[in-house]
Amino acid sequence: MNPCPSTAESTRWWWDFKTDTANLARRQAGVTNGEGAGDMGPNAKSDVLGAQVGLGIMPRLRTRLIAFGGLLAAAVCISACTAAATYPAPEVEKMDKHRGIAGAVQVSIGKARMVIVPAWAGRLSLLDFGWGNVLHNDPKVDGKVLKSDQAWGPWDGNATDVVRGVVGKGSKNQFKGLWLHPWPKVSTPGGGSVEIASDVSRNAGLSAKRSYRLLCDGACLQYDFTITNEGGQAAKWTIWERAMVKAGDYTIAPAAKEGAYPEGWKVRDQTRSIPADNAKTVGDFIVFKAGLKGAGMAARLRDGWIATVYGRNVFLMTWKLDPRGSYPHYDGANAVFWIARDFIEIEPLSPTVKLAKGKSLSFRQIWRGLELPDGLDPGDVRAVGKWLTKNAKPSAR
Repeated sequence: MNPCPSTAESTRWWWDFKTDTANLARRQAGVTNGEGAGDMGPNAKSDVLGAQVGLGIMPRLRTRLIAFGGLLAAAVCISACTAAATYPAPEVEKMDKHRGIAGAVQVSIGKARMVIVPAWAGRLSLLDFGWGNVLHNDPKVDGKVLKSDQAWGPWDGNATDVVRGVVGKGSKNQFKGLWLHPWPKVSTPGGGSVEIASDVSRNAGLSAKRSYRLLCDGACLQYDFTITNEGGQAAKWTIWERAMVKAGDYTIAPAAKEGAYPEGWKVRDQTRSIPADNAKTVGDFIVFKAGLKGAGMAARLRDGWIATVYGRNVFLMTWKLDPRGSYPHYDGANAVFWIARDFIEIEPLSPTVKLAKGKSLSFRQIWRGLELPDGLDPGDVRAVGKWLTKNAKPSAR
């Protein structure tokens, strides 16, 4: 059920990114980034998504999408997250420019706002629950768009990846056409959701789709990533989230302490050790802090949640762990991390699934902005972890 009321439930607006960016190089020539990483900028114009008809884009209407086609449905908003107040359906707008890139899509509801960049494989560039962008932005990316035959891996926003095979055993990821390249189709199925779809990647034999929906409480994002085998050979695939989350006071996750993970985590790849100030187990929880040039970790979590604490504000990522699922990477890891100077790369993993021709794999995450209750000390890691355990749900409820 759609969590927000909308008059556009049966209307699917398509915007052909290839058509809209035919003159991208010319339009970007000489353009400098006049916006902060978390700011739309005072001159950042926006307009509603235009539906493609025939050979061109319909004239853009400077109005609100939720008002298009009639009055907003007077329905009860069924929110997937608990909140004191709910709002009407989110506003969806197409921006003239964001960080030097044309055609970004902004969605806002209450104090919450997100910006999606189809030119960057539909990545989120901004996610703000009212206390600033929680995603790390790399200014070296600004104004740059890859051609489909190029490969380049900047660390910015939510760089969701797909992995074929098992890491350390001839695996492959960062496929051309899926990793950071323009995805051609953008749609708004209704209720403030935005979907972005790729072409078929010749290297992977897959198509991919991202679906984002800001829910009516203004503090919750439902994010689905789906891959489909479009004719390639059957292979084992993992959807591998790679969210670059700005450094906070600390990042915390529930440790499983089992099998190859007696402490709930271990170093991975070329990392030999990590200072205790940056990674340690505290009771039943793993605690990480940014501030390193780069260090890799793999983790075995008992529940599907990871949170970053910013004073009394918390950015919480949740997903469902599959108790019968296959997690073959790094001896059973179901989450991976990279500790950098200014951010932590948070990487929940889907189960690894063998996809035959025509079969799909979807991975849903719920990202929430929370506030710690009065009387709970943000510095009390165990107490915060216990509170998050009670409040972290692996899916919309």
